[in-house]
Formats: sequence, structure tokens, C-alpha cells
Amino acid sequence: MVIAVDLITALIIASGLSYLFARNLKRRGERSGFFWFFLMIFMTTWAGGVWLTAFESMRPVSRGLVFLAVGLAGALVVSFLAGRRYPRNRHETIDLLDRAREGRELEKVTYLSLNVLFWAVLFVLLAAIVFRYLLD
Repeated sequence: MVIAVDLITALIIASGLSYLFARNLKRRGERSGFFWFFLMIFMTTWAGGVWLTAFESMRPVSRGLVFLAVGLAGALVVSFLAGRRYPRNRHETIDLLDRAREGRELEKVTYLSLNVLFWAVLFVLLAAIVFRYLLD
């Protein structure tokens, strides 16, 4: 029962935060990766929420506030790390293409490294959630 309540709480909070952050990013012209952003916020909210609350000692409202605080902190961190503006005019596009040509190999290595890091973080968060519930 506790798992279902925590799951639904994390899902609602992550959905709301993802929507708010996506609206802000859309205003600035960035619109890709919503699902991955949501997944990272959801897992962060759930893992942080279950580890920062004692299962039976807190009221539901207090537990919800802890989940909200963790989700907001995770959304801020992820949005700051993921924020990159797309070019808006021809000159910015040309400059971007020139920089891309210069660092193509570095980008491949960086992309692979960040991809591995992303999946590793998601796995660690999932393991933290499962481990926390196994302790109870």
C-alpha cells in the first residue's frame, strides 16, 4: 500500500513539475527530450522521497511536501544541466555549424559518456527505490 501511495505521489509531482519546466523551456525555444526529462524527475522524486521520509512516522501531507521538495530540487538540477538554446537565426546557425565541425570527435565521446551516465543514474535511482522498500 505504501509503495502505491509513494508511486502516485511521485508521479503527480513529477508530472506537474515536468509540465511547468517544459512550458518554460518551450518559451525559450527548446522543446526536445520531454519524456527523458520527466523520467529523470520522476525517478529522482520517488527515490529521494522514500529515502528522506520514515515510512510510518510522518503524516501524508508531510510526506508529500518532502516528495515535492526533492522533486523541485531534482528538476532544477536537471534543467540547469540540460539547458541549451537552439540557434535562432542564420548567423547563429553558421557559428554553431563551425563549432560542430571543430569538435565532432569530442561530441561523440561526450554523447556516449552522458548517455552512459544517464542510464547509470536511472539504474542507481531504481536500485535505491527497490532497496528502500526491501528494508521495510
